[in-house]
Amino acid sequence: YNRLSLSDFAQCRTHYLSLPTPSFLFHPAGMGKRREARERAVQFLFQHDLNPVENLDEALQMIQTAVAKQPDAGYIIDSLAWAYFRLGKYEEAAEPMEKASLLEPVDPIVTDHLGDVYWAVGRQREARFQWRRALSLDPERVEVPKIEQKLRDGLPGYPASTAQR
Repeated sequence: YNRLSLSDFAQCRTHYLSLPTPSFLFHPAGMGKRREARERAVQFLFQHDLNPVENLDEALQMIQTAVAKQPDAGYIIDSLAWAYFRLGKYEEAAEPMEKASLLEPVDPIVTDHLGDVYWAVGRQREARFQWRRALSLDPERVEVPKIEQKLRDGLPGYPASTAQR
């Protein structure tokens, strides 16, 4: 991921607030754009190297607002659940991640995220099942070794990593 500055965040927020509802995010024909927008939003709000964004509460509120506007948009719900996960709110992440998985049943990213959440709440068998399933859904090539490592090692450093596998 490329690092984005807080001024980029401010520009994104201003643009986001100026839009009524970005319809391409929710229309089936816009699936590629929807995925790209979701990935950019998650990248923007929660940096890959886990450095905090200063306006994290505001970022979470933006995602919550998007979920309120589109409660059946799986990619947006995934972003909300992933935000909770990245904030260490694993139990809070479980329900929306399960809903996102039901709404986007063949998305390898959502499925991988569900596995991560399950691991963090102590549901190791279910986590491994979801990671295997994510591999079967043809993830991007760069994601395959990451998922395979999770299958071997779990998620070291997360609460379930000390639990029985």
